[in-house]
Amino acid sequence: MMGRSPPAAARGAALWHRGLAVVACLMVALGLTAPPPVCAQPALTFGYATAAARPVFQNLRLGEHPDRTRLVAEMSSRVEFSLSLLANPYRLIIDLPAVDWQGPPLATLGGVGLVEEIERTPDALGVTRLVVRLAGPARVRDAFFLGQTAAIPYRLVVDLEPVPADAFQVASLTPEDADEAPGEVTVPLPAAAGGPAGGLAARPMVVIDPGHGGVDPGAIGADGTLEREVTLAVALQLRDLLQAGGRYEVMLTRATDDDYVGLRERVRRSRAAGADLFVSIHADANPSRSVRGASIYTLSDTASDREAAMLAARENRADALASVELRADDDVMTGILIDLVQRRTHTHSNAMAEFLVNRMAAVAPLLVNTHREAGFAVLTAPDVPSVLIELGHLSNPLDEDMLTDPIHQALLADALRRGVDDYFDWRAMVDGQ
Repeated sequence: MMGRSPPAAARGAALWHRGLAVVACLMVALGLTAPPPVCAQPALTFGYATAAARPVFQNLRLGEHPDRTRLVAEMSSRVEFSLSLLANPYRLIIDLPAVDWQGPPLATLGGVGLVEEIERTPDALGVTRLVVRLAGPARVRDAFFLGQTAAIPYRLVVDLEPVPADAFQVASLTPEDADEAPGEVTVPLPAAAGGPAGGLAARPMVVIDPGHGGVDPGAIGADGTLEREVTLAVALQLRDLLQAGGRYEVMLTRATDDDYVGLRERVRRSRAAGADLFVSIHADANPSRSVRGASIYTLSDTASDREAAMLAARENRADALASVELRADDDVMTGILIDLVQRRTHTHSNAMAEFLVNRMAAVAPLLVNTHREAGFAVLTAPDVPSVLIELGHLSNPLDEDMLTDPIHQALLADALRRGVDDYFDWRAMVDGQ
C-alpha cells in the first residue's frame, strides 16, 4: 500500500540478499570462485543526468576577420542552443544544456574583434550560459553546428558582425518583462537548406569545376606544370570517386584541357544543372617561392586579406583571355555580391569549407588561416553553396612535385570526396532527413 513501510521480515530478507551479493563479489575479486553472469549493485536512477552523461565543452576559440568575429566552441556532441542579444551593455548570450566544462580559463579569452570578454554563469536548471561582452552593437551573421570527424569534435560556430547602434534591434517586451530583460532578442537560426521545401533530392547534384582550360593555362610552375592540367586531373578522379559511391549526380563544367569556359558560364551551367554543391578546383601561385600549402575560399564582397583579394582579381581577369566582354556583367556581379548572397547559401558554403579543411589537413600542407574569403566570380551563385579549393602552390618546388604526383592527386581527390560526404551528412542532419 502507498505510504506504508515494508514489513520487518521483508527488510531483513532484502538485507540478507544484499549481503550475499557483496560476499559473492568479494569471492570473485579474490579468485575464490568463478564470476556469476552479473555481479553488480543495481544502479540508482535520479531525476537528472550524471556528470559523465553531460556533453563535454572541450574548447573555445576566437578569430578576427575584417568583416566579422568568429567564436568556435568545441563539444563532445551536437546540442541544442539558443542565442540572445542584450543592450546596455551589448552582450551575446549563449545558452547550452548543462555541460562538463573542460574548456580554457575564460579570463584568458577576449580582446579579439567584437569580443571584449567572456563569462560563464553557474549552471542552473540544467543550463550552461556564456555571456559574451561585446565592444559595440552587433548581429549574428551565422550560427551553425559542424559535425564530428575522426580527429575533430563537434563545433558550434557563431559569426558576429558589427552594426550601427540604430540598427541594433531589440524585442518588443511586455511591461512586466522589460525590467528583468531589457533589450533581449532571440536570434533566429539560419533556415535549413535544400530548395523550396528545405530538403535534398534523392541524389544531390555535385558540380565540379576544374579551373582554367583552353587558352587560359592558369598558373605555371617552375618546371612548366600547367594549372589547368592539375585541376582537371584531380577533378576527374573526384568525379569518379563520387560516381562510384552511387550517392550523387556529378557534372564537370569542362571535360578536357582544350575547353575554355568563362567564369560566369560556369556559374550558369551549375545553376542550370540544379547543383546542390559547387566545387571549384585550382592551384595557386605566389611571387615568393617559399610559400606553400592549400587553402579553401568562400565568397565575400570584401576579401579576407590582401593576398586573397589579389588572387581573386587574377582569377576573375581570366575571362579576358577569351575576349569575354565583362562590362555588361559588372553591375550584375556587384548586385550578386551585395544583394543576392543568401544567408543559407553563405552558411552552407562555410560549413563545406570547414569540412574540407579537416579532410585536406590529413593529406597536404595547409596555409595558415586555411579557410579564407574573396570575391571569386565562380562563387557567386546566390542559391548554390560554393567553395574554391587551392590545392597548393605551383610556384613552390615541393608543392609542384606533389601536385604532379598521381598518388598525391589521388589522395587529394579522396580528401575532397570525404569532405563532400561530410557536408551532405551534415545537411541531412540539419534538414532532419
